[in-house]
Amino acid sequence: MVNAGCNTMTGGVSLEAGTVVVKHLASTMMACEPGLTAQDAWLNEFLESGPKWSLVGEALTLDNGTTSIILERG
Repeated sequence: MVNAGCNTMTGGVSLEAGTVVVKHLASTMMACEPGLTAQDAWLNEFLESGPKWSLVGEALTLDNGTTSIILERG
């Protein structure tokens, strides 16, 4: 389950050969400000692009060749 500021997205996810594979991503359909709607669309597109993942220490990196997202415990 992920949220980029407005709608919540859920779907199947698997890790295959170092790639995050998202299947059947569904989203709530709340009416949001245009900026938040754009964030939702961007995150959906990023996740469906099949980003590579790596874990170094407690930092998880998702990278699709154009964009890197680093998630750290904090």
